[in-house]
Amino acid sequence: MKNLFKIIIYASLLTIILLPIYLFNDPSLAQQPGIKRVIRPGEIKFLPEYGRITEVFDSGSDDLVIHIQDAHTNYDGQKNSAHILEELIKNYGLYLILVEGGSRDVSLNQYRENSSLEARKQTAEDLLKKGEIAGEEYLNIASDYPMKLQGIEDRALYDQNMTAYLGVDAGKNDALAYIRLLAGVVANLKAKSYNNELKGLDAKRIGFKEEKVSLNDYISYLDMLAKAKRIDLSACKNYKNIVGSIELEKIIDFTTVEKERAEVIDILSKRLAQDALNELLSKSVDFKSGKLTQMQYHIYLKDVMSKAKLDINRYPDLEKYIRYITMYEKIDSAGLFRELKLAVDKIEQALITNDDERRLAKIAKDLELLIEFINLKLSSDDFEYYRNNEADFNLPQWGGFLNSQAIKYKFKETVPEDAKAVEKIIPNLKDFYTVARRRDEVFLNNTKKYMKDENVNIAVLIAGGFHTPTLMQLFRQNNISYIVVSPKVLKPTDEELYHKILTEGWAPAGQNK
Repeated sequence: MKNLFKIIIYASLLTIILLPIYLFNDPSLAQQPGIKRVIRPGEIKFLPEYGRITEVFDSGSDDLVIHIQDAHTNYDGQKNSAHILEELIKNYGLYLILVEGGSRDVSLNQYRENSSLEARKQTAEDLLKKGEIAGEEYLNIASDYPMKLQGIEDRALYDQNMTAYLGVDAGKNDALAYIRLLAGVVANLKAKSYNNELKGLDAKRIGFKEEKVSLNDYISYLDMLAKAKRIDLSACKNYKNIVGSIELEKIIDFTTVEKERAEVIDILSKRLAQDALNELLSKSVDFKSGKLTQMQYHIYLKDVMSKAKLDINRYPDLEKYIRYITMYEKIDSAGLFRELKLAVDKIEQALITNDDERRLAKIAKDLELLIEFINLKLSSDDFEYYRNNEADFNLPQWGGFLNSQAIKYKFKETVPEDAKAVEKIIPNLKDFYTVARRRDEVFLNNTKKYMKDENVNIAVLIAGGFHTPTLMQLFRQNNISYIVVSPKVLKPTDEELYHKILTEGWAPAGQNK
């Protein structure tokens, strides 16, 4: 009987380890106001056709915020956001959905009262296609799931942000017209004055930014240059981990990993005592259900092998795989991209051979940031850089240098002396970003408030990706677990439609639109 029980355990282990399993939580445990469920960030799953999880942070606390990046007025993105929300409701008991843009309960439950479900679905579909509602509103109308949509804005701050946005928008086209002239001269000067190594780095960096170069290829290229120029990047822990994981990935046979792991399970099932074997089964179930990460499970497996006197070195691909995932799962994506910028800056400085290249490289870098600034796509880190280096963004001085270089290389193109089109909107830009950061702090405080008010410990926060870096930093500082979700988008967002919906639907508090 004891051997039969072991055979059953072993068969279960093989099923868990070798077959792809997609486990959902029990829908009967749906979260309602006043009912709490402890869910670890790593447990959250949804169908990959709807989107992907881009960042996970487990603070150890029971509070979990699922931040869905809002694909404003993008039909595919909003529909996939609705699908993700539906899975979160069914499988994890989601009830509270927090949204930017409002400051009160914005649920649309009243539309459910005198209409059939089919009629509501058709109405919601039509409104979603027009960009007049978002994914969470679509689901609120087109389903009977219990849910609460709660705005988390401070209305005065939101109005101030919108006023700054409209001020930027009024002068944006003229500012970008001037910026395009600058960018054209900079690009021509790079082609003429940069040395070949500097040109190569610049081309690879731009290719990565435009998603024409993969992350692995970009990092491998940077690592090659860093080693060739003996640049010390030892302080960049995330960079070091991803370089190491890329190198290991090249030499791992992942098919062999599966075979070696199955062989290890086979041997352990015969060597382990009953209690240890039960624990291995339990850990394997947790691994496949997402309660344990790849790193946590395989480090546990390695420890079990050691206690069972099973030498990991007999399984070289499995050993390399454990090192690989240990490196990979330690990478903080936000930290990695900050370190990549630092690595590029250090490498660029090592490749520069004269003062003209140095000056042009600095203008080129700051010009790219200025373009993102004007397009309201600046990250919080880059805004901090701008605030600390604002004196360097002197457009007349840029123009003077670029024009002197244009004369040197006999270019016909020059930079106009009048930069007022850009200078005019800078105050509104600074105000927009400053207020946006204050809104992030309000989002944090209201998230905590409404989760407490509803007595729930899981909530969704839907806000634009612009808010993500600062918000996630605030959640970390406040010991709140989170995951970041990016819904799948198939077509580019119609920016004109977004602008129309955003501005036509807004009026300052106290005014009717």
